[in-house]
Amino acid sequence: MTSSWDPLRADYIGLLCVRSDPTAQTVLAHAAAIPIASQWRDCLTQPRFHLGVDLASGGSGRPEDGPLLPILKCEPNGDVEIRVDTDQVVAAQGDKLAAQALAHLCEAIPAAACHVTLDRGDLLIIDNLRTLHARTAYEPRFDGTDRWLQRVSITTDLDRSSAVRTRYRRVIDNTPRLFN
Repeated sequence: MTSSWDPLRADYIGLLCVRSDPTAQTVLAHAAAIPIASQWRDCLTQPRFHLGVDLASGGSGRPEDGPLLPILKCEPNGDVEIRVDTDQVVAAQGDKLAAQALAHLCEAIPAAACHVTLDRGDLLIIDNLRTLHARTAYEPRFDGTDRWLQRVSITTDLDRSSAVRTRYRRVIDNTPRLFN
């Protein structure tokens, strides 16, 4: 699993619903649909934000300990990439403009959000570079009937991670074999 701070974060995320819960929804917001005022857009494209590494990923869980990175990447064709976990981000210390830009972004995200209730057997594929995703709060029952999703991280370029991969291959050899 990769997070917003990770240079090797997944290109796509797949969520397969094994068991549904109608009170829990997946929330999606496409970066290009988030109404970000131009006065903040430029600031958000600069490395002025600490993207924290959560405890589950081996970090401190404190946003200010994460790497200093931009939140947005705007392509000449109008495409917008976004990397942010709103629970694990903070503007660089003393950077008031970055703090204001971040606050504006967080306030603007709900305007672009859509909610999806996954049913058993549904497969949701998310463009992880261009779409924010989260889950609404819900009350777990802890009785074996709770919402259950299987998650897969998908990359389109295995070479990007070749320097950090070890002896284990990530591609299944599908060469046909004859068995006698």
